[in-house]
Amino acid sequence: MRSPIRTFLAASLLAPLAAGQDLPIAPDQFNLFSALSVGYQWGSDVQGVVACGGDFLADGFSLHAVPGAGPGTGVSLYAGGTVTFGASGAGAQINNGGIEAGGDIYLQYTGTFGALSGGGNCALVAGQIQGDVTIAGTFTGNTLDVGGSITESVPFTPSIDFSGYEDYYLRLADAYAGLPHDVNWIDDYGNIRMQLGPGLNVARVSLSTIARSHSFTVDGPPGAILVINAMGNSAEFSSLTWNLSGGVERRDIAINAFEALKGTLAGGNHVTLLAPRAQLTFLQGLLTGNLIVRGLRGVGQLNDGPWRGFYYSPNDGSPGTDVCGSTPNSTTLPAIMACTGSNSFTANDVTLRAIQLPPGEFSIFYYGRAPAYAPLGLGYRCIGGGGYTRLPVLLSGGGGVLTYPLDLHNLPPGPHAAISIGETIYFQAWYRDPQDIYPHNNLSNAIKISFGP
Repeated sequence: MRSPIRTFLAASLLAPLAAGQDLPIAPDQFNLFSALSVGYQWGSDVQGVVACGGDFLADGFSLHAVPGAGPGTGVSLYAGGTVTFGASGAGAQINNGGIEAGGDIYLQYTGTFGALSGGGNCALVAGQIQGDVTIAGTFTGNTLDVGGSITESVPFTPSIDFSGYEDYYLRLADAYAGLPHDVNWIDDYGNIRMQLGPGLNVARVSLSTIARSHSFTVDGPPGAILVINAMGNSAEFSSLTWNLSGGVERRDIAINAFEALKGTLAGGNHVTLLAPRAQLTFLQGLLTGNLIVRGLRGVGQLNDGPWRGFYYSPNDGSPGTDVCGSTPNSTTLPAIMACTGSNSFTANDVTLRAIQLPPGEFSIFYYGRAPAYAPLGLGYRCIGGGGYTRLPVLLSGGGGVLTYPLDLHNLPPGPHAAISIGETIYFQAWYRDPQDIYPHNNLSNAIKISFGP
């Protein structure tokens, strides 16, 4: 029988990962990541930001059409090698940002709405560049088609380490693959049915079973996360249909093809796919979420919608374990709580942190000694047992970030406030959200910390 309280086991298994701490861009912010080259042609569309460690080639292509997608760094494409757009004359458009390439940049019939920087030459055969061009080599083309300045012979330093991201995604896939599965499923004549509980849910399904299935039917509460660990060396996905109910959303689900060395996507409207070892061919169809692969070629469409499972990869040394889940707020994202420091009572160095809150709103952290899962406002109260203690009222920052240095020797007055060595304490953030529907308040997930000496 499933427990109504689900602890994110991934928090302890993924503790060595450096999600968002050592990596300059949060790993969920790439709509597409390929450790090697990408050949993406003939009418393709990627709504978000792309990173590939090798060469990038695209014709008849649209990139980063959703303004709010990605990290907001002004770069729509990060490439470790040469970038070529519109080589056959089909053209391309790079929206809401520019290009950063380790090698040459070749643009033909291409509009680029951002700056270019690279470690080689830049050739603008036809099209426009709205921003500056800063390259290690030389520029060729009509300078009147460049909206900004052109600077040549500038040493190039990439802003991201592709090998670091590749290593992160590999370890993430393997860590999730190592979790015990706790979701029983039924194969109903090609329709795989699953019932989820709160928090993290892990299922184990072979890639061969997925290949011969036509649909998934998933019922689960808001805030639930589903990882489908898909076993096998070859991933063949045809036209899959996802039927979701109970509050679970597409961005809550990922297929983790952690063993796959090759694969094909054909038709359907797919969810996030983690296949960091696979050379993937995307023949047709749509994937909404993150596509993480070793190499890619194809013409399929990628829509932005980051998988929420990335949020549960804590920073190195984090003393907190994630508990329960959170629901999207008026930012369209769920508030995510974490912490930094250690669980040492003597060190007394824990800082509570929540991200993705509505900016400039009254918020609090509170704590207690027992888990729960009960509706409250537009979210879920993850702390039960009575005896709550509220920490001081705060305002979320302009970026929707809330922080509070926890001083174990200077806690608010109250009969349940004191924290002692050996206790396990649950922390959660509550916040106002007047831009959302009534009752205009929500909560983050919760974390628990077991305090030692």
